[in-house]
Amino acid sequence: MKEATAINVRKHVEEFKKEMTQEVRGMVNEVNRLHRERQVVENQIVDLFTFYS
Repeated sequence: MKEATAINVRKHVEEFKKEMTQEVRGMVNEVNRLHRERQVVENQIVDLFTFYS
């Protein structure tokens, strides 16, 4: 029984690690997307300042 519980716990831990890895990858992708979007907006602001000066 003790071994079965340990195996079951390991199985749940491995499943949790896989799910967390997917979540972290998704968040990293989102942060990268937001970073690129911010750079685009900053460049547009610079262009507007240049145009109006």
